[in-house]
Amino acid sequence: YGPQYSQRVATVIVILADDDLEGGFTVFKREGKANENKAISNWTGCDTDGGLKYKPRAGDAVLFWSTLPDGTIDPHSLHGSCPVISGTKWAAVKWLRNKGGYNP
Repeated sequence: YGPQYSQRVATVIVILADDDLEGGFTVFKREGKANENKAISNWTGCDTDGGLKYKPRAGDAVLFWSTLPDGTIDPHSLHGSCPVISGTKWAAVKWLRNKGGYNP
């Protein structure tokens, strides 16, 4: 992927289609005080172990911050996607960064 010249500070996920969708959840496994520092080995597993599981619906948009106000990574923003079991899921993702593109 190469070096990054800016920090992703926020992410927007827009669900474009969810035709007969089963599965395809977005999971935030570190959401909640009890999960903040736990080790996670399976980011695509759909069990949240107390975290947050979002069921995609066409027309929804989800915005979440990736960093805290001081610029450090927010561990609660770490997320994964559960496999689509059946149906179709289409999503568009926009990353918002704190600087422009490549500028060595």
